[in-house]
Amino acid sequence: MTVGDGVGALSVVDELESLTLRAVELRRSGRFAAAVEQVRVCHQLLEVVGSDHLRAIEPALVDLRREWAICLSLAGDDLAGLRAWERVWDTAQAHGRAEVSALAAATVAYIHAVHGDRRYAGLWVGRSESIAEHPLATAARAMLAIDCLELDEAQRLADAAQPLDGTEAWAVLVWLDARIASLSGSTRAAMTRLRATCLAHYPKQWESGLNWYIIALSTHRLSREDLGAPTLRLDVGRAGEIAVETNSVDAALAAVEKGDAMAARAVTGPLLNDPDLSIRARVKIELLHATVTEDAAEAATLIEAALETISREQIYTVLLDVPVSGLEAAIAKRAATDERLARVLPRILGDPTDELPALTRRERTIWWYLGEGLNLNQIAAAEFVSPNTVKTHVRSLYRKLGVNTRQAAVELARTHPNGPLPPAS
Repeated sequence: MTVGDGVGALSVVDELESLTLRAVELRRSGRFAAAVEQVRVCHQLLEVVGSDHLRAIEPALVDLRREWAICLSLAGDDLAGLRAWERVWDTAQAHGRAEVSALAAATVAYIHAVHGDRRYAGLWVGRSESIAEHPLATAARAMLAIDCLELDEAQRLADAAQPLDGTEAWAVLVWLDARIASLSGSTRAAMTRLRATCLAHYPKQWESGLNWYIIALSTHRLSREDLGAPTLRLDVGRAGEIAVETNSVDAALAAVEKGDAMAARAVTGPLLNDPDLSIRARVKIELLHATVTEDAAEAATLIEAALETISREQIYTVLLDVPVSGLEAAIAKRAATDERLARVLPRILGDPTDELPALTRRERTIWWYLGEGLNLNQIAAAEFVSPNTVKTHVRSLYRKLGVNTRQAAVELARTHPNGPLPPAS
């Protein structure tokens, strides 16, 4: 059935406005899945409008499409949200709605930046000066600066994006703050700010949906770096479908850290050819699979592909999020042709001349066990990992600290600002 007359088309607009108003109410009350259902009904209703009359009502759809896109984004459907915002951009541009088109382009840029797609993020930010100055575009540029480990620039841009605090996308700032803090070592203060920020907003806006998931990830990242920080007691599992991609990477990483190569391969193998993975997640999966595959040729191919993507997209933080033990030579070789990677190489490989070696939580815990006098087998039993995994962490720890013996590592523990970390109770 199609709506073939002007009166019918106008009645469709009235119905769309009513459905959209309901979707907004549901979204603002934290019922994101229900809001998306209303959006889907709107899309179905548009399908019955004839093409001629659809063009006639397009000006009225600009604001409606914007609300639909917000609903999809906050519900956590990145792909549907991306397509919706691209449609908002097209419609707003066609009808001279500069403010809405700037919001749409900035949002598209931010989504691409989150996924590690520097090229498309830059293209969308660069469409006009008004887009580049939008707070979400500024946040996208902050994400790109973080990936390059340009933390001072990232902080400047995050500060400039503060107008987002008054929008439904306020959790974007929480994530930027968490990432910068975890890389710069100021996690305790960031956790305190995160808690205060959440309590300052309507609870339904941070108890479900994408903002909830961002806060859960931020809490996890910060509490992982500083167990003494106050937590929000968030359960990441409540994020549901939103967490699927990240949980796959986290599961693979956990298996690798435990020395369970079979479990890691069970996660990473099927994902290698998954077309729906983001660029950032794909690189992590490639590197993790390379560390557990028994095929040396496959490992070399995956490492080369991952490093090529990391250089192209300049997502160097990936190399801080996954184990790089055994990849040092390949990373150093890539740095010879990548000036930016060469600049951040000491941070990634833990050059002993670095004042704050980028120690992982596991390395800091192993360091604590060493100070307590436990041998490698005892540490392995305490952490439920293999002795070989402990050996790998000890070698990495010694390299980053610039020492060769347990005694030297223990002596350094008394003065090092990023010192040993007791195991979680």
